[in-house]
Amino acid sequence: MYVTSEDQCWKLTSSTCELVPELQCNHEEADTRIILHAQHASGKCVVHCDDTDVLIILLAHSQSLGECYIKKGKGSQSRIIDLSLIVDYLSNQLFDCISKENYLKALIGVHALTGCDTVSAFCGKGKWKAIQLLQKKKEYLHVMARLGETWDLSEEVFRATEAFVCNLYGHQVDSVDLLRYKLYCVKGGKVEPEALPPCQSSLRLHVERSNYQAAIWRCALSPCPDIPSPHEHGWNVDNDVINFVWLGSKPAPEEVLELLSCSCKRACSLQSCCCLKSGLKCTDMCSLQCDNMAVIDENITPDESDDEDGD
Repeated sequence: MYVTSEDQCWKLTSSTCELVPELQCNHEEADTRIILHAQHASGKCVVHCDDTDVLIILLAHSQSLGECYIKKGKGSQSRIIDLSLIVDYLSNQLFDCISKENYLKALIGVHALTGCDTVSAFCGKGKWKAIQLLQKKKEYLHVMARLGETWDLSEEVFRATEAFVCNLYGHQVDSVDLLRYKLYCVKGGKVEPEALPPCQSSLRLHVERSNYQAAIWRCALSPCPDIPSPHEHGWNVDNDVINFVWLGSKPAPEEVLELLSCSCKRACSLQSCCCLKSGLKCTDMCSLQCDNMAVIDENITPDESDDEDGD
């Protein structure tokens, strides 16, 4: 039996307790540490886990693992699945121009982009459609395979990822801002904000987070990878507290923000209030005087110019 404690790993038998140097690592998450241990097992290995993140990382690194199985479920509902059968099933759906190795590598990128434990998902957009795009279009597979290759997101990878996201929403365009406008017009303005893709500034932050997470997963077989701080990779770190950075710019031009108002009847809530959904304060144009109103300091102190005018 192997037991881990912080960065150490110990092998326990009925009579001995030995340190295992090759399993000493600095991985913060068990998700990647499991992969390192699976590789160390070299022979048959059964991973008991229902976490989708772990399954994707196992698939992506399956060519470097031995005979690996994954056990899912509990009790009478549990089952053991040969990882190679999943790989073969996915590979059989690929077009001839797409290699299995690149496809498995791309799974990490597309999984991080479409939502995981640390990265949000696109509302109403499941993973299967994204995976199908990889199976059919080589250019999308190529960019998802590059996501997480380096810690810093390149402009080329971002632009290609932006086009992939547009296709995920069913349109062959290269700009999410253009797509947002197009979808808004098609719906005659009657569209919920969550039904639209994120604006470009928000998408860039989302892709930066996806790239960072994918890079960590790609290092799963490295015991002590040099992982930079998540600060400025779509997150903000302040006093060891990590916060999401959702917007890289204002949600709309100032002229539009001044005209935005909600028509809530009883109370403003995140589910119904367009101001709250957009991260904005309610204004005097809104139907209610609610707790989301901006607080205006009525005790205005005249500035120096006012004093001069009064003299």
